[in-house]
Amino acid sequence: MLKINFMNSELIMAFSLGMAFYHGATSGKEDRAVKIGSVLSLVVLYHKANNMKDVFRFIFGVPAKNKEIFGGVVYFAGALVVVETLIVHMARRALPGWYTACLERVGGVCVAAGLLLVFLSVRVLCRVEVHECGFIGKGVYRYIRHPYYLGMALILAGCSFLMRNLASVVISFYVLGSRVQELLEAEEEHSIEKNARYKEYRSRVWSGIPVWKQEEREKSR
Repeated sequence: MLKINFMNSELIMAFSLGMAFYHGATSGKEDRAVKIGSVLSLVVLYHKANNMKDVFRFIFGVPAKNKEIFGGVVYFAGALVVVETLIVHMARRALPGWYTACLERVGGVCVAAGLLLVFLSVRVLCRVEVHECGFIGKGVYRYIRHPYYLGMALILAGCSFLMRNLASVVISFYVLGSRVQELLEAEEEHSIEKNARYKEYRSRVWSGIPVWKQEEREKSR
């Protein structure tokens, strides 16, 4: 009986992501959606290559007050981005040149900075047993407590700017702000319970993402 050996699904995924990145990198200047797809493909491929299972186990194991911490808010933000993209696409000829050029440059800077932060943080995270030590204080984590979250936020914001979306970015960050703050507070409390040195680390290292209420409470203690 003839047996057919199918390719490993992980290999197929890596090949597909690699091809998506190559296609976006070699596409024309006007193919913004394809280029954004290539950036996201690169991020996913980098995560797959570094095997982030241990890190995700720590993140999803954080005892947040609200397990459905984002819920429908993320879907709302995603729908908002899609709607504005369609509106901007239809009205692109009416938009002034300086406006689109400015958004594209800001978006490019955000994506570049976000990719750098994600790559640097993943490089450290994949070499450390996060769930055992409670926190990391080396590499990029010497200067920013949450470089991974900041990097992903910059990438998503940058992709929206490249699509000439401004309103959806502002509204999304405003709506998601309290949810992100709640997640970070839960994660930092969890880190303090696992490692008492995290409290001293938190007092001297910038969050990367403003958590104003928490920092004000810390100052008042």
